[in-house]
Amino acid sequence: MRSKRLLNLNSSPHDKRVLIFKIDYLNSVDGDLDHVFDLYNNHKLGLDAALMSVLLKISNHAREYNDQEMLKKALSLQSTLKTAQQGIDPLSLESVKLYKSTFIRKICYRIINELCDYFTYNKQEVEAKIQKIRDLTSQLILAGLQQKVIIPSDIKSSYSKEEIGQLWAKLLKNEETYLFQQNLCLLANKQDVLYIFEDLFQQLEVSI
Repeated sequence: MRSKRLLNLNSSPHDKRVLIFKIDYLNSVDGDLDHVFDLYNNHKLGLDAALMSVLLKISNHAREYNDQEMLKKALSLQSTLKTAQQGIDPLSLESVKLYKSTFIRKICYRIINELCDYFTYNKQEVEAKIQKIRDLTSQLILAGLQQKVIIPSDIKSSYSKEEIGQLWAKLLKNEETYLFQQNLCLLANKQDVLYIFEDLFQQLEVSI
């Protein structure tokens, strides 16, 4: 729902800097990892194939959004899994003669945990940045109210994209609120800022 509202502010989901879309993607990866963990925990067949499918999805996403760090991580783990599937220990590069299926399960377990650690860190990093934007945007709105740039008649229960744009433009005309805006735009993509700006505005009491 939030992503659709952000699109209404003329952004593109193909802009990797848009944090709201990145959170949506990271949440979808959580679901994929839950699935492969379920296969592992319940000793189901097809664990390595399912994990390779997840890694391919991640690498395709990383290519599409030009996320080089994520792409390197996915390709590295794909190579590790492919090597294990060929009966070779990816660490020692020695052939695995016995218990190959058990060996592959161990490699899958390591890869799944490494993915979980990687994406958990990424998600925490994005959430921290979004929270920082929310904090600064709250200060911007309060400054606008104090400076009477935002007046009671501006407070409504919902806004169109044009109305949000007009409120943003009003704040540009005041020296103090203008500095808040520039700080926010240096910190994050403007579409993230506008989305959060709208979201916080809708939390104001209409009767203010």
